[in-house]
Amino acid sequence: MHVIDRYASLQHYADHTDAVWLALPEDARGASWAPSRSIRGAECWNPVTAAQTGAQRLLVASWPDAVSAAGRGRDLVYLEHGAGQSYDGDPAMAGAAGWSGARARGLEGVRLFLCPNETVARRWRELHDVPAVAVGCPKLDPWHAGARPAPERPAVAITFHWDCPLGPETRSAWSWWDRALPELVQWCRRQGVEVLGHGHPRLWSRIARRWASLGVEPVERLADVLDRATVLVADNTSALYEFASLDRPVVVLNAPWYRRDVEHGLRFWSHVPGDQVNHRGLLVPAVEQALADPGATAELRAAATAAAYAACDGQAAARAATAILEAMP
Repeated sequence: MHVIDRYASLQHYADHTDAVWLALPEDARGASWAPSRSIRGAECWNPVTAAQTGAQRLLVASWPDAVSAAGRGRDLVYLEHGAGQSYDGDPAMAGAAGWSGARARGLEGVRLFLCPNETVARRWRELHDVPAVAVGCPKLDPWHAGARPAPERPAVAITFHWDCPLGPETRSAWSWWDRALPELVQWCRRQGVEVLGHGHPRLWSRIARRWASLGVEPVERLADVLDRATVLVADNTSALYEFASLDRPVVVLNAPWYRRDVEHGLRFWSHVPGDQVNHRGLLVPAVEQALADPGATAELRAAATAAAYAACDGQAAARAATAILEAMP
């Protein structure tokens, strides 16, 4: 049996590959290059690029890591680290590097794509003519299998995406919603509801300071949000779908620059996983309603979850490992 190494340049990439790595037979695992907070038994973070590891078969979870590993005859397994959002509704954004179905350099060595759903798998197969398997989200297996306990008290987590310059829909909505945050935090405190402040890793150093200024506990890792929050408030992030897949309500924040006449799919606009809020003055009522979790919002998140993930049965990592062993015997 050939071994496959694992490489992750950032913690949130490692978070996605951890479960797949552990699902592989021990004798199929080579070296693991990942941040130090990753799985037990992995190498501590070593500041090298994937190109320097010497690996011939490598599991990665991002386009930058695939580019770093490209060349030298390497065979790559590419695991999507999001819910599979693409931005093909705008020709200027279509096929952009780093997003689902990207027409980008650095992917020539990919021999297998591991995808959250069949729509994403079909995109990759059509572009690269290699196996692409819809497995779900391996990172979420512990929650989907019931191995992580549900929160015991109400807690609202708030998160924002980083200000990605690709187009209007990839920009962060934080600047628009920031002035509404103090009112929401105060309302939650009056109700005895805990507030957690999160943010995309590329935004974290800035937004953590804002959470501290509001007296909100900064929670850097999404896994901790999944363990503790009962409602998630967010703009455009795969965390919306991950949280909704746990059958917990989300409040979806729109920004004025999100174009309603441009259909990208998933978040924009065919499968939004919860009630959308367009005006700052309606944020508190939206969160209050999410805490009550009426049936209509449960239906929204169920439909969105079905679109985002092939299955939520706690077996995504096992499916991914099987696909790897079949593609790279």
